[in-house]
Order: sequence, then structure tokens, then C-alpha cells
Amino acid sequence: MLYAVSGTIVSMRGESPRPGSVVFEHGGRILDVGDRKKLLKDYRPDIELGGEDHIVMPGLVNAHTHVPMVLMRGMSGTVSGLSWLKKIWEIEKSLRPEDVYAGAMLGIAHMVKSGVTTFADHYFFEEEVAKATVEIGVRGVLSKTFMDLEEPPPGHDKIDASIKFAENYSRWNSLVQTMIGPHSLYACSTEALKQSVEAALSSELRLHIHISESRDELKKLANMFGKRPIALAEELGILKTKPLLAHMTYAERDEIITIAKSGSSVAYAPFTKMRGGQAISPIGEMIDEGVRIGLATDGPASVYSLDIFREMRMMLAAQNHRYSSPGKFSPFDVLKKATLGGAEALGIRGIGSLFPGMEADLVILRPDPLKFWPLLDPYQAIVYSASPEDVTHVFVSGKPVVMDRKLVNADELKIIRLAEKSLKRIRDNI
Repeated sequence: MLYAVSGTIVSMRGESPRPGSVVFEHGGRILDVGDRKKLLKDYRPDIELGGEDHIVMPGLVNAHTHVPMVLMRGMSGTVSGLSWLKKIWEIEKSLRPEDVYAGAMLGIAHMVKSGVTTFADHYFFEEEVAKATVEIGVRGVLSKTFMDLEEPPPGHDKIDASIKFAENYSRWNSLVQTMIGPHSLYACSTEALKQSVEAALSSELRLHIHISESRDELKKLANMFGKRPIALAEELGILKTKPLLAHMTYAERDEIITIAKSGSSVAYAPFTKMRGGQAISPIGEMIDEGVRIGLATDGPASVYSLDIFREMRMMLAAQNHRYSSPGKFSPFDVLKKATLGGAEALGIRGIGSLFPGMEADLVILRPDPLKFWPLLDPYQAIVYSASPEDVTHVFVSGKPVVMDRKLVNADELKIIRLAEKSLKRIRDNI
């Protein structure tokens, strides 16, 4: 079966957005991008979607989150740093695998209806997240969290579980890729961190770790080791794995150069750190040094939403404010970090742009003309005004996962009822 999706094509390949169509195979790759009339004549697709008042763009990438924490929305209060973590860890002690599955289904449903086709998750009972990922039909780069200096959910305090998950699930399904998931430098022993590095290098996997995300972390590591996070990570060999570094809120010049040389990537989640009263990460310097940056939401317990459109606006405003320049980052720059840049940060080839031969991971928007018209600059329109409500269709590898704003592979009402059951049990136990 052949699809054609038509509208203003935002390819993220560098050329200006223009009216046209994208043709692709069901369950396959993009065959062609170009003039609508010509492509309809040449390919005679079975189904055409979109139209003149639509925008066609690559699927969004959420480069770091904790999806099942959607069950904890509203439970974290107004704290930040280690105080926030202590509160959340107490709640997580009551989690069961079925709760993580329920939260994953709810969170992934929220993301995919918001235009996200790929996400990187970092959580406990990650087998349940993998199950939900495949059921809904999106791409997941999944890491099973471990920590041995703090008390995690029962039965998941061992590094071996994280390594075993990463190794076993890396070939489990074409939609799932894996990393090894140490929580942080302060919640994991140096012995466990070194073991995770050895496993990553021997299995050709990467690490996904929180690093340099709060003032509390800097103080704690200074007291524990007398070092800053990146110096400690380098000493332990973590940077040899080309890790995905979540946040990097507090990064000095020498640290940026070090992570750039190591080939590490950074998942930047602007809203969560600004909400928590933390600093604005020096993303401009990182990009100047060649660090790969992906845009992220962090977990919904701290930011409530998994909306990458919101994070794009936050990134543009925060970074231009940091550098006292309205042009340090353009809407195109920001949208790239939410698409192709996120794919590069996660190490996934073949997604993030619309071009023949790329995977057909794409999103159709039908923007409300009251907030989009006139559509003079689609990059500005998407970054400044787009929201999940504008998403009408979502495809992953050429397969529909959202059609006419409805999930294709899951029942939304059943997902909500399942989540309500887990939420009640969690609240009864805290």
C-alpha cells in the first residue's frame, strides 16, 4: 500500500518549506518528496492524506524522559534538586510492574498524539515500558535505571538487571533500542559505575545517565569526591561509552570541551530545570564545540506534560535570553534539535528528516488558522504556535499510529481506566 501525505513540507534538510507531497510505503521508507501533482501521477498512491491547509514534518524526538511517572503528576510540589528526588523515591517504593506498564501506556499515548515518534526512557521495570512501546507502535530507546546508594523500588537495586535488560532487549524488536541506565554519579557506587562502563564497551552499548543537573548534585559530588561531575565521569570511564547525558545544566567551558571530544550527547530539557529554579544550560557553547543536542521533556512528575512543542518554545526563549540575543537560536535551529538533532543524539540513523530513503516517521499538522495564519514562515509557526491539538496523523516507519487524532493500536479509554487503577493503589500506599 502506498501513502501520499500532502501539505507544506518541512523536510528539515535545509531547503525552504514548500507545498508538495511525501510518498511512502506502508511499513517502509520514504520513496519520494516533491510536487504533489507529479508524485500523484507517477506513484498513484492508494491513500492521500493532508491538503493545502496542512503541514507535513518529521516525527518529534523526546531525548530523555521517565514516561511512567505520568502517574505522579501533581505529587512533587514546588521542590527541586535532591529534595524533589527524595520525595519521588518514596512514592516509587510502592510501584509494581503493572503500574509501570499502565503509566507507560498513558505516557506514550500522550506523546504519540503530540507528534512524538521516538523517545528515550530511563526508568524502573523497563520491560513494561518496552511492552507498551511496541503495543502502541513507536520507537523507544530504553534504559533500565539502577542505583545502589539509594533505595529503589523493590528488586531493582542491582546493576546486573540494567545490563541484562540492555543486552537482551537490544535485539528484541525493531522499534526498541537500549542503553544501560545508571541513575547518576551520586546514586550509584563507583564500583557499579565502572561495571556499567565495562558492560557497555564490551556490548557496544551506551550509557544514559543524569549528570550535572542541580546545585545539590554539584555540592554532593564535591563532598563525596572533591570533583565536578564531568571530571568524575571521565575518571570512571563513563565518557568512553559516548553516553547520553541528561540535562548538563551546570557546564563549564573545560567540561564542554571534554564532552565534545568524547562524542557524548546531551538531552536538553529546558522547562524542568527552569521550573525548579536551576540554571539555563549553556547549549550555545555546546553546539559551537560540536556536542550533539536533543530536546527533551524530562519526566511528567516534574513538568506535568510530555509536550515537545512546549519545550521548543522554552528552548528558544531560554537560550536567546541566556545569550542576550534574539538570534542566537532561530526557530529552525530549535526544530532541528527536536527532530534530526534528537535522532543524532540517540544514535539513530534514518529518521529526523523527510527525504527519499529515510524511514517514514512523520507527522501531519492541521493548524488552527486563527493562530497560524498567515503561514509566512512555517518554522516560526511550528515553534511559536503549534501544540499537540494540531496533530492529526502520525506514522512510524510508514505505519499509522494516529489517524484523525485517534490512536490506531490502543483504546484510549482502556488506557485511562488502567492508569486510574494503578493511581488509586499508589495513592493508597503513600
